[in-house]
Amino acid sequence: MVGESYRQIDNQPNEYIYCQRYVRANQQWEAEKLLTLGGTDNYKPAMITDQTGNIWVFWYSSRQIDKQRNQDIYYRRYTKDWEPEKRLTTAVENDYYPTATVDSSGNIWAFWQSFRQIDQIQNEDIYYIYFTGNPPKWSNEFRFTYEDNLDEQPLALTTRRGETWLFWLSDRSGSRDIWYQRIWSNDTQLNTGTSWIWNYQVIEDSRGDLWVFWQDNNGLYYKHYTGSWGLTTQLVTNSVAYFAVTESITGSVTISWIQQAKPGIQNYKILQQQLITAI
Repeated sequence: MVGESYRQIDNQPNEYIYCQRYVRANQQWEAEKLLTLGGTDNYKPAMITDQTGNIWVFWYSSRQIDKQRNQDIYYRRYTKDWEPEKRLTTAVENDYYPTATVDSSGNIWAFWQSFRQIDQIQNEDIYYIYFTGNPPKWSNEFRFTYEDNLDEQPLALTTRRGETWLFWLSDRSGSRDIWYQRIWSNDTQLNTGTSWIWNYQVIEDSRGDLWVFWQDNNGLYYKHYTGSWGLTTQLVTNSVAYFAVTESITGSVTISWIQQAKPGIQNYKILQQQLITAI
């Protein structure tokens, strides 16, 4: 597992990226491993495993480079040990919120959002780069979205059927909604509404179905994909503080969320609901 933690190391308080491995044979966790450099702030780690079993961790970091503070995407790869970190993006503009996936051919795709000025217009768009193994190298970066609106927080995954999907948030319809593309099709809006979505997650169950969950100020919702998208279902009818989605070893998809116990009281409760058990 990989995560972000705010700690003080050598009298320097910063956001650091840590990882920790569970050894099933011993049924215990190994000691945590610090992945990022001291004196830098590092955010939003994303971890994948390639087809040869190597682990890749991507994140974005705010650093002073050439007398200019900039946010760029970095990564580290674990083969037999952790390789030194490498800088993935080098634009003078800020690049952040990385996501990555491995396609059915074994290529690695990294996506992120970037705030850049194009044709005298400053805009938030999604960019990407891909890594091929023969010979092993990264491609040039490419722009993925071209709307004159904010496209943010990408999330990529490749399904058991070998389909690569990219989801992101966009305000191009007038509200902040979830959009997606099944590579390489057209941009498609997943949900409609007037509220502001600020958190979403995507999971594939053991049958190969996709589940997209999101929250806004009015509650918690999901849509289910079984070859086509079902209707939007609202799970919670008031605001939640945070949610997480997991799939068990038996194929059950479970969503857990934190919700205020009583209005006006700073007391919270954790609730849970199982949505499906794979047959």
